[in-house]
Amino acid sequence: NGGPSGIIRPTADRAQADRRRCAESGEAPIAQRLDPPDSFEEAVEKPAVIRRARREFTDERVVGIIRAADREPVAEVAKRHGVSEQTIYPWRKRFGELRTEDVRRRRQLEAENARLKKLVAERDLKIEVMREVAAKNW
Repeated sequence: NGGPSGIIRPTADRAQADRRRCAESGEAPIAQRLDPPDSFEEAVEKPAVIRRARREFTDERVVGIIRAADREPVAEVAKRHGVSEQTIYPWRKRFGELRTEDVRRRRQLEAENARLKKLVAERDLKIEVMREVAAKNW
């Protein structure tokens, strides 16, 4: 599949392989190809693929979008916030009937839980070390 200058051009099979590789590795999928490079050097200097930018939303903002979607048509809310309709449904499943205050409290509880787990792990480690020391002394 060489071009006029002998450069190998991507084929449909190659594009499918790229999509599969991205799906397996968790990378963002290839959005589109720009103009194909004219030379190998140009292809090396500037890649011809653009990766989709993933927008991050805070949990509070997601809950606000879900509550808006409860009052108005999902398509309208999705368009206004720049997300797809298909994004709102998993958010609904994840956050359910939570309110913004509940999300903040949940985040605080998760942070406290992580801190307590770390303390317990450190305590268990100290106990294990003391047991080993005590076993060597006898």
